[in-house]
Amino acid sequence: MPVITNSVLSAHCLLREQGAVDAYRAFNNEQHIPYLRPAFFTKVLYFAGHESAAAHHRPVILDSVVSRALRAAGAVEAGWPDSGWTTAQYGRYVAMVHSL
Repeated sequence: MPVITNSVLSAHCLLREQGAVDAYRAFNNEQHIPYLRPAFFTKVLYFAGHESAAAHHRPVILDSVVSRALRAAGAVEAGWPDSGWTTAQYGRYVAMVHSL
């Protein structure tokens, strides 16, 4: 349990200090928690990030439902995956949401 707690706390600190994309990178890489995939940890970031002072973009949720809707709307390229998004893909998605 301490590993999970430390990972969540580290990612939350990154979220507050550097923003959603850096926190996503942490959860997706160095602060990865086994079986905790982007569909879940983007929800964690979303609810934890409503007061992030450093983030110029609030975290947004990305899961398979959102991914399919983005493809159907032509908002992302045809090869956009249903899961396992890279940090760069999440960053583009966050920027796109906040540009609307």
